[in-house]
Amino acid sequence: MDRDLCLQINNLSDVTNTSGDPPKDAANPIIEGGDWTGGFPLVNEWYNIETVGGETNGKKSGCVVSDDHPGASNAYDGEDRYYFYYVLHTR
Repeated sequence: MDRDLCLQINNLSDVTNTSGDPPKDAANPIIEGGDWTGGFPLVNEWYNIETVGGETNGKKSGCVVSDDHPGASNAYDGEDRYYFYYVLHTR
């Protein structure tokens, strides 16, 4: 997905595009290759879509950009990766 589509998704989802850019993910295990196995660990924060500035807190859909950190899907390749998310089931 490209940046413009990500920005538009956030506009429609009421997610703040800080300084005109999509929010940056905060080392998210879900985005960075972790798989949901159908259970909820005691520390359920693992399953939050967290961003550096908290722009996605409480939002059921939105788009974030990878923060280009060790272990990220782009791991310092200099390319941004945009991720759309949509919550199907909350508890």
